[in-house]
Amino acid sequence: MQRKEIEKIPYLKVQVVKDDNIKYVAAADVKTVKSKKIFILEIYANHKSKLSVPIVRICLSKDDYEKYYPAENKWSKKKIKIDYYYTEILGKYISLRVLESELHFNSDVKNKLYKFLPTDRTDNLINLIAAEEDNISSKKERQKDNNIQKKIKELVKNAPEHTESFFEWAKKTIPQNYMYYLRKNNTAFLTCTHCGNREKYFTGQPVSLEDYARKYIDVPKVGAKCVCKFCNAHAEYKQEGNYKGSWETNSYVYDIQNNNGKAVITLVNVKKIYTNGEAEQYEFKDLIKAVYSEGRKTADKVYKPHNTWTNTNGKFGWGGWDNEHISESAVKSTQIYGVGNLKGTSLQYSGMKEFLNGRLEVSPIKYADIYLKHKELEMLAKMGLWGIAERTINQGRQIVDGKKPHQMLGIYPERLSMLIKAKGEYNTWRILKCEHSLNVRFSDENIKTIKSKIQHLENIKTCLGYMTYTKFENYMGKQKWNINEYADYLKLKAEAGYNMKDLIILFPADLHRAHQQIVDETNMVKTQEKMIEMNKSYANIAKNYKKLNAKFGYKTDDFIIRPVKDAAEIIREGQLMHHCVGSSDTYMRRHNDDKSYILLLRKVSEPDMPYCTIEIKPDFEISQWYQAFDKKTDETIIAPLLDEYLQIKSIKVKAM
Repeated sequence: MQRKEIEKIPYLKVQVVKDDNIKYVAAADVKTVKSKKIFILEIYANHKSKLSVPIVRICLSKDDYEKYYPAENKWSKKKIKIDYYYTEILGKYISLRVLESELHFNSDVKNKLYKFLPTDRTDNLINLIAAEEDNISSKKERQKDNNIQKKIKELVKNAPEHTESFFEWAKKTIPQNYMYYLRKNNTAFLTCTHCGNREKYFTGQPVSLEDYARKYIDVPKVGAKCVCKFCNAHAEYKQEGNYKGSWETNSYVYDIQNNNGKAVITLVNVKKIYTNGEAEQYEFKDLIKAVYSEGRKTADKVYKPHNTWTNTNGKFGWGGWDNEHISESAVKSTQIYGVGNLKGTSLQYSGMKEFLNGRLEVSPIKYADIYLKHKELEMLAKMGLWGIAERTINQGRQIVDGKKPHQMLGIYPERLSMLIKAKGEYNTWRILKCEHSLNVRFSDENIKTIKSKIQHLENIKTCLGYMTYTKFENYMGKQKWNINEYADYLKLKAEAGYNMKDLIILFPADLHRAHQQIVDETNMVKTQEKMIEMNKSYANIAKNYKKLNAKFGYKTDDFIIRPVKDAAEIIREGQLMHHCVGSSDTYMRRHNDDKSYILLLRKVSEPDMPYCTIEIKPDFEISQWYQAFDKKTDETIIAPLLDEYLQIKSIKVKAM
């Protein structure tokens, strides 16, 4: 769609329809935009003050569709039908049936659409447009699929064949050969899986001259090693009776080829098939082909989950077509063939060869993909910073911009040799970055200590903001390296406004106790702030206290029942009793809005000591009551008391 040109077209004229059931009116026209005819349908609110600008302008051509929303100056490619029965073209989710009943089309609009979309159907116009959108969408999908299939065929057709030397190399990636044995008394029948030959041997020691003419071997044992006397293959003994028919072993290897300057990396499944009495057989299946062309930032890839090449990622598992997965398998460097063929391709300077020499496993396809995005991978690999290179492959960009390696790595220049010696090991790197960011210098011993004692470096950054490393390490040694608690203690003390240069504050003798004290102090401050806020939000609780006390207040020789004085008292009650009444504002809101009330049951001898908390409705129906920790420890005392309370109060209420 020519969006800018369409936006220049003046809005169409439309008139109000005098019908209370009609909420929207439509206008339509066919415009030629850069030699292409565009059917434009505008929908307006059916009100005289809203006829100047449409809610939406629906644009339809022979091969495309879009919607324009003038109020938001926004275009959308969303279809009219978002599912079978509903639409969002008016900016809200409504059924098509409702839209049909509330939207008015005059004969001019209908005639223009029928002329633009020749059809014998007399459906609602919205349905006709929606059907055409589906047709256009289907054509595009088919064309897209055809283009993809054409590209796949060309890619596979032009990809070079594997060489015989590759196949011979690939076979060696499954070195397991076995010698089946079947023993009968002092004879053994051996079958080699490598060559398939079967031969009879004798076990034990020869005695007679006739025995010396026979072939003797040591007694076969499962797992023992031997050599086939026919093909000289090294093998491992297995009992013949345990293996019936055929069985197989799989290996995954990569073949790297240079196809006229394009690097072609193929993941191949190598299958070795063992059959008792027959020579081993091999099957080779290409699973992924990735082609890297000069100047491209992404590879052309195809996957072969079954027998047909596809451009999907090959992972069809949960919710997909079947359970066969194809991933860019990480393999040992000994399972990658032809790394030297990268010379003369766009991956020539990728550092893949150096990385493969330094790491245990990698997918060369994944390495190449990341290299196209993050060119620093070459530097990391060639400098031997394999740990950082590996994190770049698995997690994305790790370094920052800079002119020199140490600047990119965020470390001191003289630390580069240490990092290289550590092969870019991540823990070493993060400590060296921490050192640089703090503008301090760690000794080699300091680094060893930090690496072994500290998991989260943010904690050491917090601590070293107030002291030298030497003081920090000495204190941590006395506190058994409880750094998580220490860092939290320092943060809370600083936030509370304490003097962070005071040595008594910085180095408390009992860290755990000092931490608990500042936690309690912080919680108290937060609680006080919450109490003030809740008293403001639920002011009716305090305002109505006297009235509610007159209604719900009660006293015996041993107990007092009264309503809370304000919202803050509900919070205190919940904290002291360790139950939910003060943990949220639910009970405060109910009390404030006269839906239910919180009553406090106290002993006369201890009027300020929480004993039991009651929730009661305005009609004297008790919703619930609990003592500390949501328990009813003194139920035999409290239950009769509450029964007596309700009985006396109900009499008074009836008398009023």
